[in-house]
Amino acid sequence: MQEEKFKKVVIGSTVAAVILLAFLLVFLIGQLISISSRKSREAELLRQIEEYERYIETAQSDCEVYQGRIWLEIAVRELLALRGEDAGSDTASVLVSFPADWSAIE
Repeated sequence: MQEEKFKKVVIGSTVAAVILLAFLLVFLIGQLISISSRKSREAELLRQIEEYERYIETAQSDCEVYQGRIWLEIAVRELLALRGEDAGSDTASVLVSFPADWSAIE
């Protein structure tokens, strides 16, 4: 009777270990996919930031510069959020300056 009980315990432990291992493997694969997609999104945001900086440099009007700065700020804030940093206190965030006289825009 003891030997039969021991075999059941060993079989149950083996099944539990295999299920745990399968669960951990699925979790690991999910994390690798998440890291991969996060890195590709970060690379895309860095490419967009470079593109917006070039757009601002070649802008023909103040409106285009303003739009470029807005897009640049959005991309930088998204990149900082992706990295887990605070955009409000980071010096890498882009500051958009508004004209003191709003009537000059109209």
